[in-house]
Amino acid sequence: DQVYRRAIQQFSSLSWYDKLARWYLRKREAANLEQLTKQVVDVFSGTELEQYFSEVVRPGSVTAELYLRVNLYAHERFPYDLAFVRNLLTAYTRCATANPAEHERLLRNYWFYADDLKRQLFQSLSNTGRLSTEVEALHVADPAAMVTANPAAVQFAGEAQAWGAHYEAAAPALEAVAARFPGDAVLVRRAVSL
Repeated sequence: DQVYRRAIQQFSSLSWYDKLARWYLRKREAANLEQLTKQVVDVFSGTELEQYFSEVVRPGSVTAELYLRVNLYAHERFPYDLAFVRNLLTAYTRCATANPAEHERLLRNYWFYADDLKRQLFQSLSNTGRLSTEVEALHVADPAAMVTANPAAVQFAGEAQAWGAHYEAAAPALEAVAARFPGDAVLVRRAVSL
């Protein structure tokens, strides 16, 4: 432990944190691993941090509770890093840390950032029979008029219609969103494809 700590102080490389973390894993020192992981989250960011989580703090290598806690900590520091969102979604589906309400909350907050998250949300809502109810509750009769006031609701309604293979109903909503945000290539491409 002391040797690794000295190396960490002398060299600012993630590899020494990684080696110390693996040593803690072998020694089954969960508290020290959690403290070290929080330190790594505070020091590093981006792909280095995602690599550390995928190699060291992954399901199966640590307890479900520890996995949840360190991913919550990382998500609080980097709320727009989808790697931690996906890790939390995984944690919320594991038996020991299952939390369907938080799982759905995360999906609702991040569905428009990635297709896999959108698929998960619409699949969940569809499986529980709530998708059509939620789309009807939005009352998107005139997407072009509503897009200025609530573009997220119009996009949700359009994507939900597309999910249900109602492409003719989805096209006006997604076209209105694309017209509102012409610089967003993903939205424009999606509207054009419909």
